[in-house]
Amino acid sequence: MPDPERLTLNHMHPDSAPACHDLQTWSSTRDLADWLHIPEPTIHQWRSRGTAPAAHRIGRHLRFHRDDIAAWLADRADPRPVQREPAAPPARLQT
Repeated sequence: MPDPERLTLNHMHPDSAPACHDLQTWSSTRDLADWLHIPEPTIHQWRSRGTAPAAHRIGRHLRFHRDDIAAWLADRADPRPVQREPAAPPARLQT
């Protein structure tokens, strides 16, 4: 079992988490944006719309807890099954 302080979201949600970044227990807006490979202003837009992960204000700083991010991702998981086998090649057109 991995150390809980270094647990990646890969261990929690392998289909949705990038493999290269660990999230610490608390992440900044920039850390979260980098991890999700999205622009940081997108996080701020989501917060203003009420669709971002739960955040905590610590002094003047906004922080996201790893468990809140995991729950937020789980709520947004694509319900369609992941296709594991390559698709069949398209049928040839008859001329």
